[in-house]
Amino acid sequence: ADPTDQLPPGTIFIPGYVGNMHGARELFGARYPRIFLSRSPALVPSDAKLLEVVHKKPSSMTQENWNFLCSFRFGTVVFSAPLNGMPPLPCQVGEGDLDGDLYLCVFAPMILQSLDRSKSRAKNELRVCLAPALSSTSSSATENNTEQASTEDSPAEDSTSWLIDAQKKCLDLS
Repeated sequence: ADPTDQLPPGTIFIPGYVGNMHGARELFGARYPRIFLSRSPALVPSDAKLLEVVHKKPSSMTQENWNFLCSFRFGTVVFSAPLNGMPPLPCQVGEGDLDGDLYLCVFAPMILQSLDRSKSRAKNELRVCLAPALSSTSSSATENNTEQASTEDSPAEDSTSWLIDAQKKCLDLS
């Protein structure tokens, strides 16, 4: 975790320098502003995150604290502190913690662009596939509810409503 408690929430910092296209050295985050971070085992898509990498000293951070963060070894992942009530970032990445977990850090722009396209395409494909089913399930649920003696604890109503709710959640991949 961020020992300075001054990195912006939801970000990470990776110390070290890399060469840019002109052969000059620049801070890792300046060259690679976003990374895909995961840890093993990654069992579901939410076990990995696309995260912003801090690439310059935050305005609220002292120069001394910035120098301290920059002194860490290259490859160290410094997670920002969470906002109140939010789980820490390591917990959001494969239910990790800070006891020596190893993380997979993907920063190749071509792979990140592919992930962005895949997520967008998956959202659209799910909407196209599930929208007709959702509307027919929704209308048949309405028909069933009007045909039955409508009581709030009707088993048929309960068995249909959870499915409609699940389908709506599936369509929202944000």
